[in-house]
Formats: sequence, structure tokens, C-alpha cells
Amino acid sequence: MKNILKALLVAHGLADYQTPISECRKIAEQTGIKKPGELFRRWLEKGVLLVNVALTFSSFKEKRKHFRFWQPFHFALIQALNSRKPSPFYILWGKKAQQWEERILKTIDDPQKILKNGHPTFIHQFLKPDQPRYSPFKEIERKTGFSWL
Repeated sequence: MKNILKALLVAHGLADYQTPISECRKIAEQTGIKKPGELFRRWLEKGVLLVNVALTFSSFKEKRKHFRFWQPFHFALIQALNSRKPSPFYILWGKKAQQWEERILKTIDDPQKILKNGHPTFIHQFLKPDQPRYSPFKEIERKTGFSWL
């Protein structure tokens, strides 16, 4: 969540890649940006659902087991969401989530509703050190028309 917060701040010109997380938290507090729980509630009210490829985790050794365990649930969720019109936007963060693109494309009404980026856990994949003002939320907000703050 700390990297998502940082990316939101970068997208709105309030921070950059070099801004320490401790400073990002202060900026968020000073500017009235909602805390994670409040952000999640707001996003859900707007129809945003954040889903990870594994909804449980016990160890790195067993992570593949968790991915496989949750896959039928996720594919059923994708099919159910795409049966609604318009279909939702999909933001595929990380290689594991991006492997679902083909499955999503089978039932989505607009392939432009799929956006891909590095996983937020890995700040160097999510934000770009060589582009301090880059944020995936700039593209997400432009394409979805949704303000994430």
C-alpha cells in the first residue's frame, strides 16, 4: 500500500520517485488524502475492486499452491464481472496478474480496458527511477476517468 500511495502522490505532482515513504505519509496527511481503509471504501463505492492473485499467503515456498488454489475463484469472478455491461477496467499489476490477460480478453467488451504495470510491491517495477515523475496512475486516471484520490 505504501507504494500505491507514493504512486498516487507522484501522479498528482505531490511527490516523485526519490520522495521517502515517511515524507509521502506526511504529504498525504497534510493534503487530506485518505488513509488506506478510507481509500479502499471510496474505491469500492466507485466500483473499484483490488484483487491479488493469491488471497492468502503462508510462505514463499508455498506461494504457487496459493496461486493455484485461488485461480478458479478468480476466473469465475472475471467471468461474472464481464457478464455485466459495461465490463470493468482491469489493472494487471505484476507478471502473475498479467497472465490472466488472455482469459479476460475472451469475455471483456473492450480490450482497451486492460492496463498493465509492474507489481506495487516492487517499487522499481511500479515507478521508474529514470523517470521520477512517472506514475501508473496517470494512465489509469486518463483511461478510466476515475480520480483515485
